[in-house]
Amino acid sequence: SKAQSEFDKAVKKGLIKKYHATNPHLLLTYLDERRERLQLFMPELMAKQTKQEKQEAEVYVGVHGIRTMFYSLIEPSKKNDEYCFFAGKKEIYDEAYEKLYAQLDKRRTQKQLCVKGIFNISLKQKIKKRSIQSRFVPFPLPGNMGIFNDKVAIVSWSENPIGILITSKDIAEQYRKFFHEIWKQAN
Repeated sequence: SKAQSEFDKAVKKGLIKKYHATNPHLLLTYLDERRERLQLFMPELMAKQTKQEKQEAEVYVGVHGIRTMFYSLIEPSKKNDEYCFFAGKKEIYDEAYEKLYAQLDKRRTQKQLCVKGIFNISLKQKIKKRSIQSRFVPFPLPGNMGIFNDKVAIVSWSENPIGILITSKDIAEQYRKFFHEIWKQAN
């Protein structure tokens, strides 16, 4: 380029190259030309960056941690996004519902998500008061697991509650397929 050739001016005297100062504004012209060439490659570079699938796992401890996990899961949602979940053990359902799921139901309704839950048949009477699409099965489920977009949330409501949030398109898709197969068979 013109800026490059002006920038590289040197005078050869004998075997020695002697450089002399050129107009400093040429340096800006040179940088502008480089920027323009870089802009040509930017779409390709951005495409390569977005193709890299984010995969990670985060651990949340305690009821407040689990609440944070679920809200971070649904906040970036759009209207009619599908939120699927399994709910298993009757013994912990009342406590978990009172501590978290009632508030979560309200937030999912506000966000206008399409919520589908598969429950163990033992929870059928308790679920009537929830405003979600529900189905029931007579066998054990991988309880307290939510699948949403590229994330899977797993909760253990033990004495010290803990939640694990997995971000992986592949894992979420596997669990979503599993959910839909059971959904077809459930009542």
